[in-house]
Amino acid sequence: MPKGESVPDVLKKMVHGVTVVGILDQKGKSDAFTAAWVSQVSAAPPLLAVAVRKSGRFHDALRKAGSFTVSLLAAGQGEIARSFGRVEGGGKALRLREGKPPLVADCIAFLECSLESILTPGGDHDLFVGKVTGGETVRGGEPMLLHAEKGLAYPG
Repeated sequence: MPKGESVPDVLKKMVHGVTVVGILDQKGKSDAFTAAWVSQVSAAPPLLAVAVRKSGRFHDALRKAGSFTVSLLAAGQGEIARSFGRVEGGGKALRLREGKPPLVADCIAFLECSLESILTPGGDHDLFVGKVTGGETVRGGEPMLLHAEKGLAYPG
């Protein structure tokens, strides 16, 4: 670690893709949140891990939903990312789908996942592991990256 930098400073240098996770609750209501930490954790079968804050309103909702989507945002979609990071969400940017979790309408790609397990490693987030059941590229574009030095950073 360079002299003078704390562990939180070094962690902010890690780069992540910016995604929006969509869910359809048991009453059929669509909702979504910006996820700072999503990662592929297996190729066969394809699995994703989504870190979800334990105290956040989506923790229990995602557990109960049983499936979710991950919309990959494009560079330049910072306002969409920020809108889904707020309590009221960014619902205007969602593409609703009958009986399925929503997508961000103008995302560059999306994945559909079924919830396989929830890991509780300690700390303030749990890992929701989903098996990828579908997905597609929607349009071209460079993915948005989460990086403190580029102006979009996770406040945690």
